[in-house]
Amino acid sequence: MHNKDTEKTAQDLRKSGNSYLAISKKLNIAKSTAYLWTKNIKISASQLKNLTINSKKGLKRAQQSLLIKKLKTAKLRSIDAQKILSSLNFKDKNLLQTVAAIIFWCEGGKRSLSKTTLTNSDPKLIKTFLYCLRNGFQIEEKRFRALMHLHNYHDEDQQRLFWSKTTGIPTAQFNKTYFKKTNKSRIRENYQGCIAINYNSAEVARKLDAIYHAIGKLRAIVQR
Repeated sequence: MHNKDTEKTAQDLRKSGNSYLAISKKLNIAKSTAYLWTKNIKISASQLKNLTINSKKGLKRAQQSLLIKKLKTAKLRSIDAQKILSSLNFKDKNLLQTVAAIIFWCEGGKRSLSKTTLTNSDPKLIKTFLYCLRNGFQIEEKRFRALMHLHNYHDEDQQRLFWSKTTGIPTAQFNKTYFKKTNKSRIRENYQGCIAINYNSAEVARKLDAIYHAIGKLRAIVQR
């Protein structure tokens, strides 16, 4: 509970043209409390103008601070990624097969082992999976098929070119697009739709299945 002296001080600060946030910081009270105590106090037009100017300056400083933080985070992630990549041997087929199997374990269709199916909307994930698949196994490119899942606001031809470039699968190997019924007012910006990748090989499918099941049985993981 705050005493009346604190409330009176808050009101005096407001009369002097302080913002609710400034009052809360100076008196170590919640901003909502500062507002409740001082909301009925009228301040002059010049004080209100100064508060507006300071608010805009504060918002700009906050935005700049957030941008700097994002840039620092991105730089640190880049450094961490470079360290990790340099420590891994991506010419090792066992490593590539393991990465492909883990991605398949998380995102793949596992009802049938007659083919490998992976559906996702993240181009980076799709690229990574296909890189590991192509370089970890003996792959015949003609066995790939792609199926786009798009919303009715997408341009089908444009998205087919995007996903063909992303996957390295020729547009001639794309199946008929599946369109989801969507309210056009709810358009997701920079959303490229989903792509379902099919690779028709029971041998590869069974190998991926065996690898991720083996990983799941590791005692070091299971007992944690």
